[in-house]
Amino acid sequence: MLVHANEVLTSGFKGTDLAKIMNMNVNQFYDYRNGNKKIEKARLETLIKFEKAYLYVLDKQKRTIDRKKGVLQ
Repeated sequence: MLVHANEVLTSGFKGTDLAKIMNMNVNQFYDYRNGNKKIEKARLETLIKFEKAYLYVLDKQKRTIDRKKGVLQ
């Protein structure tokens, strides 16, 4: 879960969009992204929210790849 959370934090997606998907306060999300809060010390509930965002990021990346291949119109 920590690996996935770090991938979300370093993704190129806007923090406001990710925070909305995660149902998390935007400032809290940016505290994790900026390193003010350590993701390693996050509660399980928070890590589950990051896992939800990770699935969103994966889906978006897959759709982009498929679109480039011409699978999606």
